[in-house]
Amino acid sequence: MIPNIAHFNYGLGEQKEDFLFVYYIAVLSCKVINNPDKIYLYYHYEPQGQWWEKTKEICELVHVPIPTHIGTKEIKKTAHKSDILRMLKLKEVGGVYLDIDTICVRPYVDLLYNKFVIANEITESGKNMGLCNAIMMSEPNGTFINNWINNYETFFEPDGWQEASTFLPWEIAKHDTNVTILKPENFLLPSWENINLIFEKPNEISPDLIVLHYWNQYSQDKYLKQITNFDWVIGNAHTLYGKLLKNIFNKTCEIKRPKIGMCMFYDEPIKSYGELNYKINKMYCDKYNIDLILSCEKKYSNRHSAWERLPLLLDNIDKYDYLMWIDADAFFFNHSPDIFDIIDKHKDKNFIFSKDTGNININTGFFIVKNCDYCRQFLRIWAYDETIYKNNTFPYWWDQGVLINIYDQNLLNIKNHSVRLDYGFIQCFERKEDALIYHLAGKSSDVRYNTSKKYLEDIIC
Repeated sequence: MIPNIAHFNYGLGEQKEDFLFVYYIAVLSCKVINNPDKIYLYYHYEPQGQWWEKTKEICELVHVPIPTHIGTKEIKKTAHKSDILRMLKLKEVGGVYLDIDTICVRPYVDLLYNKFVIANEITESGKNMGLCNAIMMSEPNGTFINNWINNYETFFEPDGWQEASTFLPWEIAKHDTNVTILKPENFLLPSWENINLIFEKPNEISPDLIVLHYWNQYSQDKYLKQITNFDWVIGNAHTLYGKLLKNIFNKTCEIKRPKIGMCMFYDEPIKSYGELNYKINKMYCDKYNIDLILSCEKKYSNRHSAWERLPLLLDNIDKYDYLMWIDADAFFFNHSPDIFDIIDKHKDKNFIFSKDTGNININTGFFIVKNCDYCRQFLRIWAYDETIYKNNTFPYWWDQGVLINIYDQNLLNIKNHSVRLDYGFIQCFERKEDALIYHLAGKSSDVRYNTSKKYLEDIIC
């Protein structure tokens, strides 16, 4: 699997001009669209300017030596030095390499289940330029990246251009099945033949577009230097880049989207399906910039593992605006919408619960908690009040039974601080595609394992 780690490089030549706003947007768009575990930016000569300072806040800088040779051949051109550096980092670490003249449009998380991903560069006039290395994804030490590096010196022309960088991978791909080749529409169209379709003429966002490479060599002087901040959108909202830039603006913290986390727990008895559902839920979380927090460590010595949700929530509530809990036998459907829409609709409530089957009580397989004093107090009482624990009238439902008692007695005025959404809206116990979550409550371990395994296989195929 390809790790969700992003790599950029810049500054392999001496820096005489300020780092451009659009380059900052390349890194920012990667962060807000794909939520990588890490973003590395490799440089030798450090850039300068206000947008460089902003870029430094959202990535990890790595100072690197400049590649000078590939085998016995001298590397003369800065572009070739960049080519070598990106390949070596993908071999070493794995992840997603993006040129600094790109902008992320849609999450690429589904592509990370391949071994190597790259797009075929075919221009509008039909020129086949091979496999474009402006955007690449690789598992660490993968077969394809190793074959490419091992043959690079043979094909490399120090005074040439594409021989080893785009034509060589095209030839390797004819015999190496460990590569997924995307169509040009995913990364590379409009091409350098039609730069005006990116920055000047009216154009729509293609449903196939995942990341756009906008061809710095052809666009820098005429367009890129004129885009100095988000205000460029005002007079250029009809353009493709204007639409993409507005999208990034709307997804940044400037629209005050809360920081959201989701907690899961499983221990050895339920690990078989717990780790499958973790992978499914991780895909959902990555899509919507949600942190997924996993614990396998028990805090209670004398209670059922279902109780472990409460100390885990208490340990993490201060780090987020909202925390979600999801049981280890539950997963978000891959097509489910952003949970933020539900949070925003009920932002006046401190807890968002889901009713149980029959549209009664509360099922704690999934719920949402706001970071506030009330919720911290409520969680501590729910988790540790021995009197409430001993008076549980539904002991076979563990902590859920205690919560139902608290709710029925309206302790701490919980009814005014919460909302209970109808069963089947957020979670359901049978597969129901218009629900957000499939909760395999009451199913055997074998059924849970086989159902989750099949769903995971289906969405990564």
